Amino acid sequence: MTVAVRTGANVVPRDLAGIPIQYIVFAMRRLPKSARQEVARLVGRLTELRRGKPVLPKPPYGPLDAIPLIGFHLVDAIRSGRIAVRPSVAELTETGVRFTDGVEEPFDDVIHRIEQACGQVDRGAGILILVDVHGSSPFQACMAMVDGTRPLEIVCGVNLPMLIKLATVDRSDLAPAEMAELLREVGRRSIRLGSELTGKVALQESR
Repeated sequence: MTVAVRTGANVVPRDLAGIPIQYIVFAMRRLPKSARQEVARLVGRLTELRRGKPVLPKPPYGPLDAIPLIGFHLVDAIRSGRIAVRPSVAELTETGVRFTDGVEEPFDDVIHRIEQACGQVDRGAGILILVDVHGSSPFQACMAMVDGTRPLEIVCGVNLPMLIKLATVDRSDLAPAEMAELLREVGRRSIRLGSELTGKVALQESR
């Protein structure tokens, strides 16, 4: 399996001394910014000492500036060789995909890896695949999975409210198609205009 990483990712432990990392970050809100940054630096240093050098590229922002990757499941899979890391996708070619480092992979190979990943996580309930943009390279590759052989749905145009809903809803009794419809509705409701919320519309000068 291959993952294309555009800007890198900050990885933080799931918990510290048994306390979920989200609770610790919430409690740190009252600290000065410099103190929060120092705590984050120490956590990063301790993590590096315990688990070795990062396997994902460092992003141009810190773990307090954007939601980090929580837990080391992906990192462990990369270290073991089960997942390969590539830079972002530059373009689709006639026969496959070209990454920004110039490496090309046959499209059949990309589809095969996606199919393998689906098989590894599917426990019989089906698969829900989330992609960023309709018509993007990930979307085109994942569309090959919609072949009618298993319960599977793809949701594109994913935004943060949709991801929060996915992380918090009870998915045990939802089929992929039902989960996809729920996420689509959440995504639609989350797109609002400020003028709709305030009832105030700036008047444009006539020209």
